[in-house]
Amino acid sequence: MSPSFICTCNRVSEIEIVRAIVKKKKYSLKEIIPFTGAGASCGRCRPMVSTILLNTMQSIPAIQKTIDWNE
Repeated sequence: MSPSFICTCNRVSEIEIVRAIVKKKKYSLKEIIPFTGAGASCGRCRPMVSTILLNTMQSIPAIQKTIDWNE
């Protein structure tokens, strides 16, 4: 089964974005875009990357404790 790409320009899947958030501690679009390449070309996928970031961070309590929400 082939992955479903969130960023078709750079062939970045949702699982790659989630791994960047959970395993590599990339907690912002500024960190995720250069690390994964998602959203680095045309930018059309940035809203979806942002949604994945938000949903992932809200679903993992351990991550929530490490975030400065006032940033």
